Amino acid sequence: MKKVLLSVALLTMSAGAFAQFAPELTKNRSAATAQSYVLKGPQQKIIFTDEMPNIDDISKYGEEVQVLSEDFSLVTSGSETNPDVDTHMWLSWDEQHYVYLNMKEGYTHEGQWGCQSIYPAGGMVMFNADEDNGGRINTPMLDLSANNGIAILRFRARSVDGTLANVQVLGAETNNMAPSWRYLQMYNNVKVNEEWQDYEFIFTNCGSTTILGISYDNQDNVKMLLDDISVSQINAYVNIPASLQHTDYTGTSFKANWEPVADADHYLLDVDVYPNEGMMDTETFKHDIIVNGTSHVVDGIESGATYAYTVRAVKGDKVSIPSNKVYVFDLEAPVLADIAQPEARDYTASWNDVPTAEVFNYWAFNERTADADGEFFVTDENFDEVKLPNGDPATEDINNPSYNVYPDTYIKGISQAGWHGQNYMPYKDGFVAVDAYHYMYSGENSAIISPELDMSKDGGNITVSARLMGEKATFWDANDNVHTGPTQAAFALFNYDEATGEFRQAELKYADNTGSYEHETVTGAWKNYTVTFTKGSKRSKIGIFGVAYPGNLYIDDVKISQNYAQGESLVEPFYFKRYYAGISLDVCLPVRVNGNTISHKVSAIKASSLTGEIKESAFSGVKTIGVANGIKGISLVEPRLRVNGNVLTVSNPNCEAVKVYTVDGKYVGGDSTGKLTVTVALQAKGAYIVKIGNSSTKVVY
Repeated sequence: MKKVLLSVALLTMSAGAFAQFAPELTKNRSAATAQSYVLKGPQQKIIFTDEMPNIDDISKYGEEVQVLSEDFSLVTSGSETNPDVDTHMWLSWDEQHYVYLNMKEGYTHEGQWGCQSIYPAGGMVMFNADEDNGGRINTPMLDLSANNGIAILRFRARSVDGTLANVQVLGAETNNMAPSWRYLQMYNNVKVNEEWQDYEFIFTNCGSTTILGISYDNQDNVKMLLDDISVSQINAYVNIPASLQHTDYTGTSFKANWEPVADADHYLLDVDVYPNEGMMDTETFKHDIIVNGTSHVVDGIESGATYAYTVRAVKGDKVSIPSNKVYVFDLEAPVLADIAQPEARDYTASWNDVPTAEVFNYWAFNERTADADGEFFVTDENFDEVKLPNGDPATEDINNPSYNVYPDTYIKGISQAGWHGQNYMPYKDGFVAVDAYHYMYSGENSAIISPELDMSKDGGNITVSARLMGEKATFWDANDNVHTGPTQAAFALFNYDEATGEFRQAELKYADNTGSYEHETVTGAWKNYTVTFTKGSKRSKIGIFGVAYPGNLYIDDVKISQNYAQGESLVEPFYFKRYYAGISLDVCLPVRVNGNTISHKVSAIKASSLTGEIKESAFSGVKTIGVANGIKGISLVEPRLRVNGNVLTVSNPNCEAVKVYTVDGKYVGGDSTGKLTVTVALQAKGAYIVKIGNSSTKVVY
């Protein structure tokens, strides 16, 4: 295992980050790669080449400034026709500290380049990738934060014994080789043939520790020669406006925004439309719109269509380089239909079909009211009935801990809906685990995170308790010191930041209720722990994270409480349906919401094949349904099965998952949404096994 240096950073969560539209799969620890760990949120998305400004003539925009120039004149062994394939230009795995700063000294005029499968070729270098290791060369970390953060990478290249069609040119701001990088442009499928050619690529949003690189995978044993790498910047006559995210999307218009440029006379706004989703081709929508301020309402758009805008600053007879593109890839908010006062165990929610929406997120809430002054439990979860994400009973056993996890899911079988599990696994004995291995070696959150809740009561004072146990695990630090101990817990409070649209960390506590990790608190035996927070807000989330050692953190009996005054209330989710493909949904009312006011909301979601972005619309707005008074006195009863013809009807009064199998284990059909009545068409005469929640019944057709 690669030894790693541990570091702890701020937890950050995005309010609009969603997993890909795909079945939730487990992944094993072996999928992780070793690197430092960091408490963080979703990765920065790769910016695609279409977001590049169109710089047709650099001299129009400013003067070029040289940053790096390498002619490889110090590479003396080998030649263009006979490269020195016996000499590796890169350090061995044991010698290198950072894989992207691993070139041996003496080959370049500036140190700390990075490379792989690169060989001397007499004043140039040769790429000779194999099936296991791609060829790569990258610059040292460069300070490219000045001059609007724009950099120009140039080099000469030719192929040997064929044509290459899969060369990549890419860049990243490494944050000084931190675990999480901010990726810049990526140019894919660059072609290189057997004639020497000059190449030029432009990168934007560069930072103070940026690297730029060239790479390719093995392709029919075709090699590549490379020479004269240079990096320059543009000292612009007029600074580039910084693009800001658009706002006020309505389906017929949106507002384009940007930051001001000092002394600019005015701005030119250009808007393009993507007529074919997934294709990079654009058509002009509106160009050269003269704007005197720093925002402009663009109207006449088609609901759900994809647009992009750039802006240029004008000063006298000079015009700036266009800003980075901002994609407008939005959806209108759905509109919920009215529902009559619920008088039974379920109701049907419905909404309009939103243009270009693929799926929807639906939430239902109930309002609980404090009967007296004193402690009020915002959350009280014992996980006794916790289930797998598909609704089946949990099967994992503490005596044989699982190292498979669900990387991104929502916890099923608990009373408060919307708890988010990251690198998480439920256990059959009524508790859950998060695997900090993925946190330490892949930089991913390993946590359970609450839904958004109002935690502003009692001045924002919050008490959180949980029963915890840490699996004993081992890691090595950068100095080869071995560390063994139980996985520890970090508790974090997040508050919503209106300016960024993210839930940002407001407070961090470890299991000893301190804000800094100084010693092990969680042990290898179950024990209760309590922490307190003081900064709760109207929109807060609380997470419990596995940290410090690469093992499982076992979690049970999570309680979140505040002091309420009599009559104060909490609106909490009791039902959450993620990525639902329809526009009508049957919702079963659990007994615990009886007598409470219930409400609901829904949002629309789609994914872009153009950028990889997943977009969630604004919510419909929380709409009150009424008081759940139709389930008074109803207790749990046994389900009933009925076969009519080849149709099996299951009466499901407890709203459990229903699944029907043949006797040899083949899945026939069922429902995991909690419908009161489930029908399944039986395929042939014979015996079937009907699983309802944790019980199984045999029926014969």
